[in-house]
Amino acid sequence: MEKKRNLSAQRAARFFSVNTNGVAPDDAFEFWRSHFPEVDLAPMPLLDHSHYGAGVIGCEGDDGIGFSETVCAPTKARFTEVDERDMCLALVSGGAIEVTDRGDGRTLFSHASGIALFDAQRARTANSPAGYRAFYISLPRALVHRATGLSSLRGDDPLMRLPDTPLARMIAIDLRAIAQLGPKMDAAASGAAMDSLGLLVRAYLAQCGERFGVNRPMADRSLFAAACRFIDQHRADTRLTVGAVAQALHCSRARLYRLFDRRGVAVAEYIRDVRLNGARQLLRDLSLDIGEVALQSGYEDPSAFTKAFRRRFGMTPRDWRSSLG
Repeated sequence: MEKKRNLSAQRAARFFSVNTNGVAPDDAFEFWRSHFPEVDLAPMPLLDHSHYGAGVIGCEGDDGIGFSETVCAPTKARFTEVDERDMCLALVSGGAIEVTDRGDGRTLFSHASGIALFDAQRARTANSPAGYRAFYISLPRALVHRATGLSSLRGDDPLMRLPDTPLARMIAIDLRAIAQLGPKMDAAASGAAMDSLGLLVRAYLAQCGERFGVNRPMADRSLFAAACRFIDQHRADTRLTVGAVAQALHCSRARLYRLFDRRGVAVAEYIRDVRLNGARQLLRDLSLDIGEVALQSGYEDPSAFTKAFRRRFGMTPRDWRSSLG
């Protein structure tokens, strides 16, 4: 279950593909490993390096929800650095992955497991002795907590198996269709496909929250949802700060920090991500120049906006717009 931090440079408006096809057999594994610096990868002991094969296709929507399908030869993965902002829905469609938590508890995740919510912060290793094929939907951590009402996964398990509902089956069908057709789509169609997937995922997560029951008081959940909603609605306001959010919600900054911290989210980081994700939507409007996009995203200084955008997505706003085609 490799989380693809340096593949963030592939966060253009279209689907991307990275695979070992065409790479010299002796270089295939090192080529693949170079794309996942935050995961310590190693081929399984009995695997002939010269026959290693792997690939991923994916796309990220303007709202920060990402899709990928990964096919990988037998591999061991140890999580060393993970992006704390994200969790993911995972669906294994072939083979199996054995996930160990920080206490060395083990969970076998296979095609029979259905959809699971995966938190790499809780995982130590993910090994696949026979190789695997899997779909991943990366999700901003705040989105998961906001949609489900859950403040955290239960226990120490990095995997939470989710209910097999009609919505879950629709998502599985959608994932297969996106994997097959996504690479053939232009930027507009890619964006529409990701928007559609995002709607299904949000509805499914809300359904899961209702089924599991939430583990925080109603006032706590309502305040978190209200804070997220306020930030979403005021992302263009250059005066939007943690203090401004706390004042609008009539709570202390300390309580607001605690509210987000319990969910593994930093308030300032959430504000920044909402602004930058919104900027990608604005960049699709070619009538807006980069300075106008910056201002409508809460940045008075276009150069500060460009630096923040590049740091988050691995490319400048102008380059991202160029990827629209």
